[in-house]
Amino acid sequence: MKRNAWKKLKKENNGSKLNLTVEDIGYVNKVCTYAESHGVGLIETQLLRKDLIGMGLEAKKEGVFLEERLGAVEEFAENIVLEGKREDHKEQIYTWIQGMGIGSILLAGFHGLLVLMGDSGNTLLSRNCGTVQLLSILSGLIMLTVLHFLSGRYILGKKKDHLRFVMVVGFLLLFRISSRNFMLKEMANEIMFPNWILLIVIAVGFFLYICGTYLFDKLLEERAREYHLEKN
Repeated sequence: MKRNAWKKLKKENNGSKLNLTVEDIGYVNKVCTYAESHGVGLIETQLLRKDLIGMGLEAKKEGVFLEERLGAVEEFAENIVLEGKREDHKEQIYTWIQGMGIGSILLAGFHGLLVLMGDSGNTLLSRNCGTVQLLSILSGLIMLTVLHFLSGRYILGKKKDHLRFVMVVGFLLLFRISSRNFMLKEMANEIMFPNWILLIVIAVGFFLYICGTYLFDKLLEERAREYHLEKN
């Protein structure tokens, strides 16, 4: 099963879950989002979703909700993670590489536009790209990395998780503000580079995205053979 077949399974699940009650759709989404964000593989998560949808349809016939059959979503989701979490974290690493590639492209492209708009008389060969812009790109990538690893962690809505989320967002905002203030102070003495250095950052971003995508697709193919899904 290559990635397109995985997408097919995901599409089938998204269509099937529409036959569930609103409560059961929420239950399935919370469990699967929590599982995926805590290291359960993408294929395993879709197989879990398929099983949950099947149980949800049976529960609907019996006039009960999934929560009544499987228990509280918090406890059930945590048990799923304990049983299905992978130790290698390869999927998370490869999707992170993809994300860093896309982030580098977007941030460098955005700063390139600012440079051109701020000094339209110069070309990409002009020396008016400074360390402030490069540090801004770096701090933006750090924030994207943190948000990547936090995605889905607070889906269960527990109070302690909400508190952690507020603390993390506060830290990110403080980091962004303090780094911006530092960069503004350094603007007077900043080192200037040719603008084409942003093109190098964009090229590195494309390289990271292509490598991450290739490794991700290859891994999904291996996992599919593991579950004998390539024949589906």
